[in-house]
Amino acid sequence: MIDGRRAMPPVAIRRRAPAESRRSWIPYVFVFGMSVVLAANAALVWFALSSWTGLVAERPYERGIAYNRLIEAEARQTALGWRADVAFVAKPGGDGAGAIAITIVDGNAEGLSGLVIVASAERPLEDATAIPLVPTYAGAGRYLADVDLPRRGQWDVRIHATRGEDTFIAVRRLIVP
Repeated sequence: MIDGRRAMPPVAIRRRAPAESRRSWIPYVFVFGMSVVLAANAALVWFALSSWTGLVAERPYERGIAYNRLIEAEARQTALGWRADVAFVAKPGGDGAGAIAITIVDGNAEGLSGLVIVASAERPLEDATAIPLVPTYAGAGRYLADVDLPRRGQWDVRIHATRGEDTFIAVRRLIVP
C-alpha cells in the first residue's frame, strides 16, 4: 500500500491484430456490390431483349408511306359532310335482342338512301369476335339490322357505307340497356 491506496493488479494488455488483417474484408464488399449491380443489369438487358419489340404495326415503313392516302381519304369523307348516328331498339322482353338503327344523313341533314352498308358490333374492351350486322333500308336515311347481342353495356358499331365512288367510315359507341 502506498499512500493509503491499494495497489491495482496489473491489467492484461490485449494485443491487437495488425491493421491490414482487420480491413482485409473491404475489397470483398466492393466486389460483391459490383456483382449485384452487374447481375441486375444483365437481368434487365435480358428482359428488354426478350420482351415486346415496341413495334405497333406489322410493317411500319409501308404504313407510314400510305399515311398520305389516309389523309386524302379523310379529306374526301369530310367534304361529303355525311354524319352517322346509331341507336339500339330493344324488342319487348328480349335481353339483348332487338335492332341496331344506323342513321346516315348528308350535310343538309337529309337522310341518304341507296347506300351499301357493311357494319359490325364489337365490345370495346374485349377481344371477342365482332358480330356482323346486315342493315336494311327503313326510310329517311335509317338502316335497321336485327341483332341478338350476348351482353348489355357498351358496344362499338363500325360502319362502312358506300354509294358510287363516295365512301364513309365511322365508329360509333352504343349503350345497350
